[in-house]
Amino acid sequence: MFDANSAFEVVQQELWTYLLSHIEKEEHYEWTLMVGEGEVNFLYNLLWLQMEKSLLINQNYVENFNLHLRNTNFITIAIMPEMQLNDFASLMADKLDLLRSNRLIIIYNKKSTDGKQLLALEKLFQYFIHYKMLNVAVLLEDFALTRLIYTFEMYPKFQIQAQDLGNKTIKRPLFPSKVDNIYGQVLRTIPDQIMPRSVVYFDARNRMQVTGYVTQFVRMFGKYINSTLTFPETMIPGSTLFYRDFVNWTQLDLLDIPCSITPMAVGNTTRLMSQIFEVLSWCLMIPVEQPETYQDFLRRFLTLKTIVGLFLMDLVYTTLLTLATYVNDWKHRGIYKWNWVNICLNPQVILAHLGCSFHAAFSSAASLRIIYICLFVSGLLSTTLFTVQMNAFLTKPSVRTISSLDDMLKQRVNILASEQEFHALMNISGNTFEPYLSLFHLVDTYDEFADIRSSFNTSYAYPVTSSVWYVYDARQKLAAKRLFRHTNICLKSLDPMAFVLPRNSWYKPKVDTLILRVQEMGLLNYWLENNFHELVRSHLVTLKDLPDSKQEDGAIKVRDFYVVKTMMKAFGVCLVVFVFEIIWFNRMAILNVNPHRLLRKF
Repeated sequence: MFDANSAFEVVQQELWTYLLSHIEKEEHYEWTLMVGEGEVNFLYNLLWLQMEKSLLINQNYVENFNLHLRNTNFITIAIMPEMQLNDFASLMADKLDLLRSNRLIIIYNKKSTDGKQLLALEKLFQYFIHYKMLNVAVLLEDFALTRLIYTFEMYPKFQIQAQDLGNKTIKRPLFPSKVDNIYGQVLRTIPDQIMPRSVVYFDARNRMQVTGYVTQFVRMFGKYINSTLTFPETMIPGSTLFYRDFVNWTQLDLLDIPCSITPMAVGNTTRLMSQIFEVLSWCLMIPVEQPETYQDFLRRFLTLKTIVGLFLMDLVYTTLLTLATYVNDWKHRGIYKWNWVNICLNPQVILAHLGCSFHAAFSSAASLRIIYICLFVSGLLSTTLFTVQMNAFLTKPSVRTISSLDDMLKQRVNILASEQEFHALMNISGNTFEPYLSLFHLVDTYDEFADIRSSFNTSYAYPVTSSVWYVYDARQKLAAKRLFRHTNICLKSLDPMAFVLPRNSWYKPKVDTLILRVQEMGLLNYWLENNFHELVRSHLVTLKDLPDSKQEDGAIKVRDFYVVKTMMKAFGVCLVVFVFEIIWFNRMAILNVNPHRLLRKF
């Protein structure tokens, strides 16, 4: 293939040395992939010995290596065999699958004196464009004589470019980005309509508009490469699209860049995705826990254990008081009347424990005085304990805080989720949430779930990403009272999100570059902070007060007068018992009444 003349070889090696050194200056590379067979031993020596670059030699075009196991910063030098141009381009595309943005130098065994050579080069470049390989340069067989290297431009129109290395000066970069300026070419996208990423609505003039912080980035990218951003005309506002839709559409090459970000853990799509755009936390927002009510306070204080303890204490004191009274009366009068009702429900003991005054029997017996003193102390302690807890409750009612899924189980707070999100959660978490499956209440569609969540329905807790919570938090700041709070109960604490792109997309390097610049300049945080105001201006979020969020002042409210109703019920029970007692104690007199005598009285 190459002339064996020593002078020719010297010139050839000098040109290759300059060419590879210039490529190194444009962008550093770690190693070189050599593909094909030919008399290129001087290239091995040049790369291995002089430039100290690692080599991977792949002489068989059919055999492919897993290049992703190595550093992906490399160049490829391919010696083109005798085969159809399309077949050669296809083989190289297979070898460099998902790495087609790497630089490729082709040694083409044709001479520039061949009149049909430019047509063949044009076809070859067009095939590489079809396979999304843009960083391609071609050296012809007589490169050492012509000193020409061939590349191409895509925009504004396809054009072959030849650069002369004769003076060892290259005026233009050999491998510039060919999508820096695409001269208004169409960039296809579609929004996912997940607030606040991208939202579709109609403005006052009934024109369809798209807003959201992800939309802001996609618009910026469109301007960054001077493209014409187009949305489908058949979009329906409020029709949410899910992750799987975008994965499928991009792999069918129906989109250039989606107006949506996707979790990097979804399927085997990590290599198809851009640089990480955002790291989200996927946690629960739960209804703000309500302060303890009077009913809750009484339930907490008057537990079964407390009531049984008071009853046993009353029984002990009643027994002691009865025995002491019995001994005292027996000494003085020799008789003492007692009954079981007086032992179980002694009014003196009950009134003492309630902190009320009671009639104490006058006696000089020391035992009775000691019992009365003990009754006074125990009554003082019990009433003081109750008073302290009541005052603390009235000053600042306690709140039963939810800090874990176990607390949600205890307080019976359900989690609302859509079928799609629930299955995605199960795939991500594995068996983590199996003990808590009873907490989840599922709805069929994400749209239904989003509508219920955005209405601030306090019947459920909701999974929410950090970006969505930012909007809800901003809206609640304008309300009289917050209805929801963000918790540390996270379904996934770190969820890297990125753009899923078509396979071997030539926009990927530019998307990655712009993402890094946006993050460095803090534009993502700026978009998030201003996204709420944008949604308000678009009438997608209202500034009206939230439902059931009007602030209620005062410690005692109308609903707290349930005590009066309870007391009326208790008085009714007492009246029934009182009537029953009258009838029971006078049963003999009632049974002995002669009805005829009673009628004669009337």
